[in-house]
Amino acid sequence: MVSMVFFFFLSINTAFSQETGADLDFYSDLEFDAEDEEYIEADKKKAEKKKEDSWFAFGADRSFYGLSELSYGANFSFGYGTGTSIGLSTAWYINREGIDALEINILLRYYFLKPAPLMAAYHGPFVQVMAGPVIFYRTIDFSLPAKAGMLSAGINAGWRFVFADRAFIEASVKGGYPYMFGAAVTAGVRF
Repeated sequence: MVSMVFFFFLSINTAFSQETGADLDFYSDLEFDAEDEEYIEADKKKAEKKKEDSWFAFGADRSFYGLSELSYGANFSFGYGTGTSIGLSTAWYINREGIDALEINILLRYYFLKPAPLMAAYHGPFVQVMAGPVIFYRTIDFSLPAKAGMLSAGINAGWRFVFADRAFIEASVKGGYPYMFGAAVTAGVRF
């Protein structure tokens, strides 16, 4: 009986003496000198820097650069940013009609979903705007609107699937000028 009474008072004391997690601040009850405060600020900046998202990717691409059929290609892209990435994308296309194209674009990408609590990577749907030069290489003789190249511009819509917070696969579709439409699948790594 005495042990039950003791247990009862101990549990009441424990229940009322605990603070909630929202009231706790790791640094609030500690005293610091100037050197410690510099270390704390450096630690906070390091934590903020981890939120940045840099990435590069390689992939397969198809675009309508031909006169009557799709062109096949390979692409490479890289970007940097938090929530909005800015970067560079290049792609080389070939087709059986004899029109080969090198596309070099500056890209601006916006992710609609923010990182989940256990994942630092941006993931999910994104939209991307691209612009830059496209250079043509003809293996047969025919007329194009531009002799050597022209300005290319377009918009992509896609989805990023993240694995282990570092690797990702993206699927996207695009529309623009001069290629009209296209699709790509890329795989990459973020750091």
